[in-house]
Amino acid sequence: MANFLGDKRFLWSTIALGIGIVALAGGITTPSSLGIAGAVIILGVLAYRSAKRRKLNMVEATTTRKTMEIVALVVAFLIVFLQTDIQRLMYEDPFPNLIIPLWVFGAYLYISFSKK
Repeated sequence: MANFLGDKRFLWSTIALGIGIVALAGGITTPSSLGIAGAVIILGVLAYRSAKRRKLNMVEATTTRKTMEIVALVVAFLIVFLQTDIQRLMYEDPFPNLIIPLWVFGAYLYISFSKK
């Protein structure tokens, strides 16, 4: 059972990935901002886990890896901010359109710039 979820160091990001997958699936079946939140969470978790693997020296810190992390974050940013009338959406529905993207970018910045 201990190995079912993988490495314990990635438990919370695995839970977040599951939430992102469920949210994306829910947003696809019933079009809503839930799908956008799910996509942003998934991209953010993938970038975060990659950065954490680099930090823990589990993988080599290559330029390609770092570039793909940044690409994932830029795509997540574009998914949110290229919506029509984003200001209204941030005001009326701030969780998927403001709070989740801030959480994703904050978590990535934290893991990238914190000490080991």
